[in-house]
Amino acid sequence: MKSKLTLWMAGLMFSCSAAFVAQAEEAMPTISHDDIAVLEWVDPVYPMAAVKNGVQGYVLLSYDLNAKGKPVNVKVIEEFPRRTFGVSAKRALLASKFSATDKSDETVEVQGLVRKYVYELEAVRVAGRVTIE
Repeated sequence: MKSKLTLWMAGLMFSCSAAFVAQAEEAMPTISHDDIAVLEWVDPVYPMAAVKNGVQGYVLLSYDLNAKGKPVNVKVIEEFPRRTFGVSAKRALLASKFSATDKSDETVEVQGLVRKYVYELEAVRVAGRVTIE
């Protein structure tokens, strides 16, 4: 595993955000995205090469949740620019944990979820702390 380096950077703030985008399958799920709770959220790490080159972009990941709330079958379905943020987004999603329950509050497996991670560089006036690979 690559070592992580924490740097103090003046003038730039690096942010990654994730949001539910859509269902990957056409069949209606037995639960909705509103029924999926985030138990442990891990932010993606902005890759150092992208930071150095001022690259911004996004990744769409498809995945399923197992009964324990862990993402499984994670696949990059769209990435811009290609081969830039996919590994970082997958690591963050795989390290996160969720809880999906049906209408009777039973924990269930969920298939066909899609999550979008957006990588943006924003100018700021105050120095900020950022973790990069």
